[in-house]
Amino acid sequence: MVAKNFGKFREAALSEPLTIQNHGRDSVVMMSAKEYHRLKKLDRKVLAIQELSERDIHAISESRMDERHAPLDELMD
Repeated sequence: MVAKNFGKFREAALSEPLTIQNHGRDSVVMMSAKEYHRLKKLDRKVLAIQELSERDIHAISESRMDERHAPLDELMD
C-alpha cells in the first residue's frame, strides 16, 4: 500500500511523522528531513561511568552549580 501511494504519504510526512505498520505492529516512521535533523540535534551520547577518564571524573566532582540555579535543589527533596 505504501509503494502505490508513496507520493501521498511523502506529502503527509512533511507536516507530521507517519508511523508505518507491518503486520499490525509499528515498523517505520516516515518524517520530513527537517524534523529528522531537528531530532538529531537533540541526540546525546551517553557514557557509562566506566568510560569516563580520571580527569573527567575529577572535573565533574569539582564542578559547582551556578547560584542562580539554587532553587532547583528544592526539587530534589
